[in-house]
Amino acid sequence: MNRTLSDSRVIRSRGTWRSLDGTNGLPGPVLCFHQDGDGHLWMGTWGRGIALYDGNTIRTMDSEIGLAGDRVWVIVSDALSATWIGTTTGLSCWDGSSFRQFDMTAECAGIDVNDLLVLENEKVWVAHEAGLAVYDDEQGLRAADVVLPGKPLSLARSADGMWIGCSEGVAFL
Repeated sequence: MNRTLSDSRVIRSRGTWRSLDGTNGLPGPVLCFHQDGDGHLWMGTWGRGIALYDGNTIRTMDSEIGLAGDRVWVIVSDALSATWIGTTTGLSCWDGSSFRQFDMTAECAGIDVNDLLVLENEKVWVAHEAGLAVYDDEQGLRAADVVLPGKPLSLARSADGMWIGCSEGVAFL
């Protein structure tokens, strides 16, 4: 695979910057970025799903092929190379060939995903409009039993736990 735009050695060697926009396949405004272990650049867009850039071409993936929604707020990868996508209408996981969607309304009473965090224990934490949820392969997706100071908006890893930025303060787990 060719190196992506984030590889500074390639940019310096060419002496030019590469722009991505509608003329070369970028489908819409970009809200978030994620570079996976293979060097692909995942771009979450406002209303057009995901634009996946391999260094040469842009591939679009959206709700028509199984993504939970087309407004993408956050993209992360886990240690098994699965890519987790949080949208304004739910949570999806890309396994390399297809999307798996999760029923956020049944377990978590909220579908708008604000942030995602994968910890070393392979738990995927989900900050969403109605609270905090956690996913693991043994128990699936479930609401986390924690009291937070408001709506969870952002998640950050620390050496001994996780910080949760909320609408009315900060919490540590």
